[in-house]
Amino acid sequence: MPLPACSCYDAATMEHQQSIIPEFDTYLFDADGTLLNTVDLVTESYFHVFEVYQDLIPKGKTITRQDVAALMGIPLKAQMEQYFGVLSPDMMDRVCDEYSAYQLTIYADRLKLFPGVAQTLSALKESGKRTGIVTSRKLDTAGLYAEAMGIRPYLDIIVTPEDTDTHKPQPGPVLYAMERLQAEKETTVFVGDAVFDIQSGHRAGAATVFVGWSHNDPAGLDPSPDYVIGAMEELLSYRT
Repeated sequence: MPLPACSCYDAATMEHQQSIIPEFDTYLFDADGTLLNTVDLVTESYFHVFEVYQDLIPKGKTITRQDVAALMGIPLKAQMEQYFGVLSPDMMDRVCDEYSAYQLTIYADRLKLFPGVAQTLSALKESGKRTGIVTSRKLDTAGLYAEAMGIRPYLDIIVTPEDTDTHKPQPGPVLYAMERLQAEKETTVFVGDAVFDIQSGHRAGAATVFVGWSHNDPAGLDPSPDYVIGAMEELLSYRT
């Protein structure tokens, strides 16, 4: 399916301009920051770990909320390496286990869907579209959170780091999802909130959509997404 020359993002002004997103057969989504509003959940979990293991943080290194948000989208261990540097396998497991265990104690009060997510996923499934999540979050919490937010019935597949040897920003996870769903790259779109998502989708040959509620600046994305949306329902604009 060829993409039209128009885009819903004006590169000169970087202001969102709503336009019709073409129809696709397969819709793949990142989870955190795209479907799931987990910034507070993730940030609080990280800062809990930073307090517990503050002696492991390199001297003089400061970590802000913005630093945490910027790394959302790659696997947990890769993120921890950015904060703590190289740790022994045992220590890395302890740090990651602390993070995951703490997050499970608070997710019920912190986890939210972004507006329009459930309605859009439901509409896509009713239209016979293939849908799935491609996330750097492990399967235990990815599945749990999708169930908790009531969107699991609208998803044909959840691809997590356990499924592939390579991870975002490499194309492996998106290619794996397309293979499992018997999807063609020409009729597949990957929707995400981070440069890692756009790079992964682009390298897999899928169209890419960047969500305007992201904490990331679309001006700095390389490559640029094919489309930018300001509301999840814009994915359904082809029906108008």
